[in-house]
Amino acid sequence: MSEAATGTATSILDVSDVSKSFPASKDLLGRVTARLQAVVQASLSIAPGETLGLVGESGSGKSTLGRLVMRLLDVDAGRIVLEGSDITEARGSELRAARRKMQIVFQDPQSSLDPNWLVRDIIAEPLRAYGVTRAEREAATERLLVDVGLEPTHGARYASEFSGGQRQRVAIARALALEPNLVVCDEPVSALDVSTQAQVLSLLESLRDRRGLAYLFIAHDLAVVHHISHRIAVMYLGRIVEVGPADEICRRPRHPYTEALLSAMPSPNPADRRQRILLTGEMPSPVNTPPGCRFQTRCTHAMDRCREIEPELVAFGDVEVACHLHDSGPILAGASVTVIPRK
Repeated sequence: MSEAATGTATSILDVSDVSKSFPASKDLLGRVTARLQAVVQASLSIAPGETLGLVGESGSGKSTLGRLVMRLLDVDAGRIVLEGSDITEARGSELRAARRKMQIVFQDPQSSLDPNWLVRDIIAEPLRAYGVTRAEREAATERLLVDVGLEPTHGARYASEFSGGQRQRVAIARALALEPNLVVCDEPVSALDVSTQAQVLSLLESLRDRRGLAYLFIAHDLAVVHHISHRIAVMYLGRIVEVGPADEICRRPRHPYTEALLSAMPSPNPADRRQRILLTGEMPSPVNTPPGCRFQTRCTHAMDRCREIEPELVAFGDVEVACHLHDSGPILAGASVTVIPRK
């Protein structure tokens, strides 16, 4: 494993072989007869001040992994280490202390903000919960509003009075109230129009650079992820299939799934546009995953080995990829999958 998978002493977050499943069906006696495999042996690490983008189709397990990192869900297996402390099974005061160091921004600001509270109370709530005095809360709330591009007077209004982009700024301010070192951004711009997306992304980048924040940035749009991320992890049907530096992943994809995602990215330069790759069929059910490689039912490069043996992540320089094209068949050995003629 590379540093991207195992983490280092300087990592703010290390996730090692984390898995999570949910009951999918039960018999008449209430016994679980099938389970949905949402996340399977996922490993990643994030350094201070770094943005790791997590990308994949809907249903790939991205948001579940984000909630596992936040300990909003308990893991079935694996370890989560935050700033050197194992929080996998943290409870009570230990988990409460960890939550000061990490916060989350959800996809839909309208549903994540209480419509009956004033904005200043929404932002100050984490501070109140951790015993910060009223005077300190008021001062901090005004600073946070300014930091996210709003006016101090906006604190006296309700969230419903703001646009979608402004509401997301309020959600970001709330996430920063306790001065965390890690922020999980779960599809934070997907509910916004394109121009507002750019503004919020610019804000997130500015806050990261000024505060030294680390982000786990979850999205389904690879163009958005590439814009903000230092490294990218590609997830498919619960498994991470490729991870590496953002520019390297987008220039030379090693996995056919990454190649397909990249082909959908718009480009203003005609010379940079890729041939569109349309994946046939739906993503298989996470309740009944195919044998071997999980992507083999939609991959035009699939071989017999792909239908029998599930590939493991293998490192090629700074990039890791889980694909048999690098050890069987064409034996790409870390080269871009784009060199293979398409069927």
